[in-house]
Amino acid sequence: MTDDAKCRNEVNAQRKAKKAEDKARKEAATKAKKEGKQEQSSVIAKKVVESPDKGAELQKAPSTSAPPKKKPTGESNSSRSKPIKKDPLPKSIPPTTTTIRSLTPIIDTSRVHPSFLSLFSKCDQGIIRGVDEICEEFVFAFQAFLEDYHHQENIPFYEGLMNGTKSSLSYLNSDGKYTFPFALGNIIRQLKKEIIALAKYDNDADSKRHLNGWLENYIDVHFSSADAAIVKFAGDKLRTLPRVLIYGSCPLVEKIILESKLGNNEIDITIVESPIEGNALEFASKLSDKGIETTYTTLNCVGNVMRNVDVVLLGCSAIFSNGYALTQRGCGVIALHAEACNVPVLIAAKTFKFVDLVKTHENKPKEVNALTKEILEAVPDDLITALVTEMRIVPPSSAPAVLKAKQLDYEQ
Repeated sequence: MTDDAKCRNEVNAQRKAKKAEDKARKEAATKAKKEGKQEQSSVIAKKVVESPDKGAELQKAPSTSAPPKKKPTGESNSSRSKPIKKDPLPKSIPPTTTTIRSLTPIIDTSRVHPSFLSLFSKCDQGIIRGVDEICEEFVFAFQAFLEDYHHQENIPFYEGLMNGTKSSLSYLNSDGKYTFPFALGNIIRQLKKEIIALAKYDNDADSKRHLNGWLENYIDVHFSSADAAIVKFAGDKLRTLPRVLIYGSCPLVEKIILESKLGNNEIDITIVESPIEGNALEFASKLSDKGIETTYTTLNCVGNVMRNVDVVLLGCSAIFSNGYALTQRGCGVIALHAEACNVPVLIAAKTFKFVDLVKTHENKPKEVNALTKEILEAVPDDLITALVTEMRIVPPSSAPAVLKAKQLDYEQ
């Protein structure tokens, strides 16, 4: 064996010996580490057995954590925060009394004429229905009040009459809680103008005679003659459009249907009833008693019956200057279905119902007025084909012209 081979063997032997020593040293260190952990765990377990509270603290905090700081000896115990003592609540709280103000106005009925008391009672019981009947009965009630009125000597005749009228009006609209229907408001405004105009008369008899004559003329022009003219104009239309649909209850529309049916047996009548109001069944029964066949349905089925209709005839409570019509609830649905089926919509409206106001769509378009329980809604002018008035049949856009003609008539 050469010298190089011997040197190589010696080096390999030394390396193996060194590796063996390193391995033995690592095994000894690992064994010692395991034995140390076992001893530490046994000590902790022994302390936990001796004191459970201390053992829990040792488990939560490591052994190397710093000890808590001690309080300085110079600090007094008075600096510690003391709990705040609250005043004890009383065992029983005495009840408090509150006064609730009534929303219903207290009105002295001794200053109200019995005719107005009767008018309010009939409207409240539903005996008088519809704006037309309310306005007509109001004029009759005022005639009775005028006849029984006695002049007070300390004030002029017209001034005392105006004061008595204001007391009665306050009773009818619950002291201003509700507004009068627009048509009745027109009558009241014109009536007040006529009362003020009585200042030119010297004695009470002439004043009463003049005002009573004006009331009689108003009834004849705006109720009797107007009804006859509207029935004639609408009847002429129904001759060419015999299949007519009406909605709800309107005395003027019912009068048109009865008069037209008597003159033309070919008229086919369809009555649509509101599922909430339920006020058209009475007219359907009335037609049935007269032997007139009718089709009676509810608002839910109006889409089916509208296909077999030639014209829609509705009533109204007021007509505004922009052509909108204030009608009973549900007429807007009828007008929309009529427009979809290309059916004309006619609205019977007396000229005293035209109001110099503008009505548009609102978030809450429904309105409730004094002396009537009907809920009203506005129908846009683009859903209305024409307005049947006592003057003639006019489009909704002619509402300002009708108002101008009324103003000129009152000034004469």
